[in-house]
Amino acid sequence: MSTRLHIVGGSQGEAKREFSVGFFHDGVRSIGLNKKVSHQFRFLPAFDNNRYRETDAEYATSVLPYRDRNLAADSTGTEGFTSWYYIFRVHNFLGHGNRSYVSPITGHQGNPTGVDPILDCYMLCKKNDALKHLIEKPKNKSEGFNAVITSPKSMPFFNVLTCVDKQWVNAIMYCTISALDDLKGKLALRAGRNDAVISPEWSDYIYGDITHPTQGLMATSRIAKVGTNMIETACVFFSEKDGVLTGAQAAPLDPTTPFGQQALRGRYNLLDPERVIKVATYEEILDYIINDGTIPYNVIEAACSPHVARLPAPPPAARMANAGVPPSDDDVPMGNTPPAFGRPAAPASTQPALAPIGSGIAGFAPTPAAAAAPFPTQTVVATPAATPVFATPPAFAQPVSNTPAFPGTVTAGPGPLPTFAAPAAAAVAEQPRVSNALQTTGGPLSTAEQAEYLALAQEMIASNGKALPDEKMRRMAELGMRVNAVS
Repeated sequence: MSTRLHIVGGSQGEAKREFSVGFFHDGVRSIGLNKKVSHQFRFLPAFDNNRYRETDAEYATSVLPYRDRNLAADSTGTEGFTSWYYIFRVHNFLGHGNRSYVSPITGHQGNPTGVDPILDCYMLCKKNDALKHLIEKPKNKSEGFNAVITSPKSMPFFNVLTCVDKQWVNAIMYCTISALDDLKGKLALRAGRNDAVISPEWSDYIYGDITHPTQGLMATSRIAKVGTNMIETACVFFSEKDGVLTGAQAAPLDPTTPFGQQALRGRYNLLDPERVIKVATYEEILDYIINDGTIPYNVIEAACSPHVARLPAPPPAARMANAGVPPSDDDVPMGNTPPAFGRPAAPASTQPALAPIGSGIAGFAPTPAAAAAPFPTQTVVATPAATPVFATPPAFAQPVSNTPAFPGTVTAGPGPLPTFAAPAAAAVAEQPRVSNALQTTGGPLSTAEQAEYLALAQEMIASNGKALPDEKMRRMAELGMRVNAVS
């Protein structure tokens, strides 16, 4: 029987703050939004935990809408979000060794003692005036942006498809909490009278259900200033400018195709601590911070000795931090290169120089968005009533011969990580396809189909650019794929 972390996802979990953040077991692919690399990705929907259990055959491909009108309202005042994201708490770039850990307070409420040794050290300093300088940010920015000892930070995690080495693959995406607040603000933006309807069920919102298999939009990351303090961080965008659809691209995943099935089955269970989320133990973190030497041993001893049978001995020599400046609280550095930083514990202290706990995360650095394989999307254009939404046929064909089309060949890789690459020798090879419609008919549009496609386009023009009924939209997309596949 599989185990689960007992935390609540989506808006409901965020409101209660009953969660922790984490890093991952070997084989779990992840990307972190940061200021140095622009990522291109597609959000994936939540599993339907209402109707299915994890042991049910239907669970792996089940989906939920991104909102639920029966849930309590989100912090934005809109309908509550479902569990397509979870918020955890994490220690990032900890100490001189720049280690990152999932805090073992995962699933706990409040700040319990005896669960996370760093939190125990933090709470001790908070209650002791002589130690408060260890948890305060330095006033001089040259000494860094963060305190020597910090409490675990919150961070959201999402299931996405992203492009790595010109292949679309499943991954866990993470970003700052400020970026999540900015994302939810975008999702709360209302559609204008002349805007295309992205999701009929959520027609009030301009970007619709970004997780819906066939209605979801492509997302990109770039730097923005957010919040009342105008903090600069990597944020999520769906169009050229917030609140308009110019530049927005549809990113449909047809659940009836092998690619769509594999994309849904490849989602990670973010509540799985055995194969996905790697939760550190109290002893594991304690051993590290003692041997690392960043946090004074006398602080660790006073805070943690009541919670362990035997406290490990201090390291043989004090470890000094490298000089430099740590990343800010709202930065998620790329790659595995740790920042170098340090500041003294206090001006009059006799303790060795102490490094502040950094807030960056060492993560997988995928191919920048500019080099990503095109997702076969149609551009959604915000236009006046006289112009059709699909002014040109949707371009689903892949123009670069040496870059796999999306959707492309899919094979199941070893372990929990799906592979959207060329089939392995032992796998059953599937011939690359341009589109299902083209495979079915085997050629371009007939005269009658061309007339049908033109009639659908004219009907859309007559409806002032609004979306047609689902069956007509599917037919128009199917015809459009074939037009572009043979062009």
